[in-house]
Amino acid sequence: MLVDVRIYTLFDRRRPTKEGTYPIKLAVYCKTLQKRKLYSTAVYLTEDQEAKLETIGVKVPTEVRQARKRLSEIETKAEEIIYSLDSFDFDLFEKRLFRKKGEGQSLSYQYQQVIEEHERKGKVNTANIYKLAIKSFSKYLGTKGQSKFELITFQDITPKWLKEYEYYHSELEGRSLTTTSIYIRTLKAVFNKAIDEEEISKSLYPFGKRKYQVPATKNAKRALSKEQLSILFNSEPKNQEQRKAKDFWFFSYACSGMNMKDIALLKYKNLREKEIVFYRAKTKSTSRTNLKPISISLNEYSKSIIAKYGQDPKHKENFIFPILKNDLSPQEQTKKIKAFTRYTNQHLKKLCAEIGLPTEISTYWARHSFSTQAILNGASLEFVQESLGHQNIKTTQNYFAGFTSKEKEQFASVLMDFKNHK
Repeated sequence: MLVDVRIYTLFDRRRPTKEGTYPIKLAVYCKTLQKRKLYSTAVYLTEDQEAKLETIGVKVPTEVRQARKRLSEIETKAEEIIYSLDSFDFDLFEKRLFRKKGEGQSLSYQYQQVIEEHERKGKVNTANIYKLAIKSFSKYLGTKGQSKFELITFQDITPKWLKEYEYYHSELEGRSLTTTSIYIRTLKAVFNKAIDEEEISKSLYPFGKRKYQVPATKNAKRALSKEQLSILFNSEPKNQEQRKAKDFWFFSYACSGMNMKDIALLKYKNLREKEIVFYRAKTKSTSRTNLKPISISLNEYSKSIIAKYGQDPKHKENFIFPILKNDLSPQEQTKKIKAFTRYTNQHLKKLCAEIGLPTEISTYWARHSFSTQAILNGASLEFVQESLGHQNIKTTQNYFAGFTSKEKEQFASVLMDFKNHK
């Protein structure tokens, strides 16, 4: 056992039950942390019964014998957990103390832990991806006649298993390699977490060179050309739904490709006279260090959309747009944002179908279109990176849709023009 950790049982006389019994707690004291915590053992005894717990060689009541056995089992389990830790951590200790034997090796258990953690943090979309991954793995196991996902352990996930699942999901199921990659990455994350928490040995890790490598996919370019942007901007929507969808799509474009979630979360406290200053919701949930606010200059168009759709600006904590309310839970916020994004995409697609633009368009295209037009107009990658709020410039590079044939042709035509050289 770690020398700085001590465990013992404690007869807690502070609050008796109606039956006149008192709880016996497991006390864990960590000298390094200068902290003691008490845990329930579900054992209750009277003062007379507790006095007989340590009695040896004399017949004791059944209740006392059962309590003695139960407490011994709990202390033994606590000692085993503490022995297994390189350094003591109360959170890890508690997690292992109250779970069933063998759950630490269960993929289902570990997935549930990750899902609950994401839901506590309000990261509902991420939690849902893990749930979808479980459904996909369960379906695959069913086709192979293998054990249910609830019975699968880390030892069962080998490089061979991963390769066969990839083939099944992308080839036989006809799902995109991107989706396949996303689901497998949840497995990789759960493996890493289990290794970090000393649940499993690193030797079980099935990912990496000469093992299994998650397929790397490159997103298709999703950007409108300058000509297409002009057509969409000057188009006349057929109804109010299409007009609203168009307005918010171009608001995103005009605000450096701000995504719908960040637009929905904007409050009047983020609004300055000539700019919007905010933290990306995605960055706030994934990075706790070096958080940097994004500052976006407002142009006449973005100001007009705020004036057109904005709510009461008197209170700084009010959301700018009537997409969310202040009393919503993270789960309710997620549903509202998804519904608004779906609404915008649905009516934007209808408008684009009528004016001959790509019907695959979505709110995400505004982000790619901004990035591409900014670079084509001479902005540096670093400028675009800062505008998008990316941590890594490689991510920004993926947002550039490249040059059109017409732009390449124009460049080629002046390539050998040396007359204007000074």
